[in-house]
Amino acid sequence: MMSQQKDLREILQSQANMACYSGLDCTRMHRICMYDAFLSMLESHPHDMTDYLINGQRGYNIQHKIFQSIFLF
Repeated sequence: MMSQQKDLREILQSQANMACYSGLDCTRMHRICMYDAFLSMLESHPHDMTDYLINGQRGYNIQHKIFQSIFLF
């Protein structure tokens, strides 16, 4: 499980870094915010996010929690 979380963290961080250099300004900012929210949720709710991102399982209010975490930055 820890290996999956580490891999997810590395992938999300890599994608967030690449997002800074591509796309339109409005979509770029949206993607960066989503990657930041995913990384934040991976830290605070690792099991839920691993299930969500790897297995496609939606836990209780996981999308709600992700979108709420965007506004905590």
